[in-house]
Amino acid sequence: MLILADVDPVVVAVLKRSGALQAIGEEYVLTSTPRLMEAEESSWMIAQQWLVQKTESRPIPATADESSTNGSS
Repeated sequence: MLILADVDPVVVAVLKRSGALQAIGEEYVLTSTPRLMEAEESSWMIAQQWLVQKTESRPIPATADESSTNGSS
């Protein structure tokens, strides 16, 4: 996943013409706004949501320490 934040509209146009915008995904290219850090905050939230989805779809395996303590008593 690639998220671009605070992207100038001219750069977005270049990305679109080159086909890169479609490859990245328009939802992951956030343009600059008048509000300071707004695009960065939005990109952080998108990344956090993506991580939650990935974690829910694939449980984190137990570590070696957890595996040895769960079965031996």
